[in-house]
Amino acid sequence: VEDDENIDESDLYFVGKAKDRLNDIIDIFEKCDSAGIKCDFHIVGVDPDLQVHTDKINYCSQMAYKENLKRIKKTKCMLEIMQQGGHGYTLRYCEAIAMGKRLLTNNPEIIHAPFYNADFISIFRSVQDCDTSFIVDGPNNVDYNFLEELSPNKLLEYIDNKI
Repeated sequence: VEDDENIDESDLYFVGKAKDRLNDIIDIFEKCDSAGIKCDFHIVGVDPDLQVHTDKINYCSQMAYKENLKRIKKTKCMLEIMQQGGHGYTLRYCEAIAMGKRLLTNNPEIIHAPFYNADFISIFRSVQDCDTSFIVDGPNNVDYNFLEELSPNKLLEYIDNKI
């Protein structure tokens, strides 16, 4: 991913559809913003009447995936907020592994993932539990030692073994 000089560095990055989690996204933003954390938030699909902090949050209809990757490159930590009732792992985990980024998530199931590392992934159950020091002071050299497991070759091996 090439560096984009037009994208500022950030401490915490979020992109995603609001769906049923808009209040959680806004609450995390407010907590982090008030703590002096530089946030780069992009929320998709929010009715204009529900948009708050429009001077600091980008409300949009879509974001090109290439721009998403450029923004991940410029941040210290990524935010994953699961949809209500959501389970499993999302693309955010793959992005964090591939790009060597810390991850802040409300997904308690992540502790069972083969790539889980408490040094790089912080779990919160509520906004009050969110560890803002992890965002700013966590390790910068992030290596989950799992990138090879995400390779297309592993997928092909898996398919070949099943056939």
